[in-house]
Amino acid sequence: MRTSKHRAAVVVALALSLVASRAAARECQRVPLHQLLDASQQPGGVFILSDGRELKASTHTVGGCETLFQERTGIRVAATTDYTLMSHRTGRCVTGEGADAAYTGFQAITVTANGFRFKTDFVMENIDSTRGFRKTMTSLGVAGGVLVRPRLELAPAAVVSVREFGMPAASLAAVGFPAAQDMRVEGVALNTTEPQNLPQRRDPTGKFKATVHYDTPVDKLVIIYAVTWQSSPSNSAATIVTGVSFPCGCPCRAKAAAGRMVVPVSGGAPGTCTTKAHARTAHGCNYAGDQWCDAVEGVRWMLTGGAGGACRTVPSVFHVPVSPYSPALAFG
Repeated sequence: MRTSKHRAAVVVALALSLVASRAAARECQRVPLHQLLDASQQPGGVFILSDGRELKASTHTVGGCETLFQERTGIRVAATTDYTLMSHRTGRCVTGEGADAAYTGFQAITVTANGFRFKTDFVMENIDSTRGFRKTMTSLGVAGGVLVRPRLELAPAAVVSVREFGMPAASLAAVGFPAAQDMRVEGVALNTTEPQNLPQRRDPTGKFKATVHYDTPVDKLVIIYAVTWQSSPSNSAATIVTGVSFPCGCPCRAKAAAGRMVVPVSGGAPGTCTTKAHARTAHGCNYAGDQWCDAVEGVRWMLTGGAGGACRTVPSVFHVPVSPYSPALAFG
């Protein structure tokens, strides 16, 4: 028979148990870029996430690379609420295809956070070609004024590849990004000069798309669309971008926590644990907090009260700090 003292020890050990593994932060909301852009044009000029954080977005014409009049950059693609269009209609959107290829003129969409940083992912799609043009896309982020390069992921069936392009400092400055000098960046473009047209913008195997992962939190990002080649200055084309993801989270604060935690017995039988003293810094939701924490799903060990330190893992949610949180009162 377990005593009240033993039950209390189990409760304390459970509360302070060790994280056995952690998965990615839980996605709470995926916001289409056209919704961010529409909200930024309304009174107040901001989009408010379900957890209260604020964002704003804008479109940019850089280097004379103009958008189409009707199918302009930033509108919703009719086929789905998640897709946002990016388009061009002039000859000043060409990067070139040789060693000196550079994003000097392009269409861009920027997303800016109010006083926080966020990890995110989205998909750049419809990076195809016809006999008149070949498309390219890229993205960059900023965290506290420092440039952040994303991880670009391609499907096994992709006919696009990741390659290097030049990025003039003046082009980055045009979208509000700091750059002391010209640099090299990674962009996505077709592997071939042969026409590779995507019918009706449907790409179930991922041949003409790239997933963009910001594993390092950013407070601002830019998505860029251009063409590597086009046969005539009057040619026009368009591509699409999916919504941007935002993990679940909350304002938070750190607090010291000392006690005992449950850990598996080293070299012991599976499902057996012990407790050991542990001092750590924990984070919890606090709406007066000056940090932002993502909610991360994982597991922890729990003593079951059986003989020999029997234990099992249980699903749990942990709050992990990702950035300072200091929203400005006048943001829109």
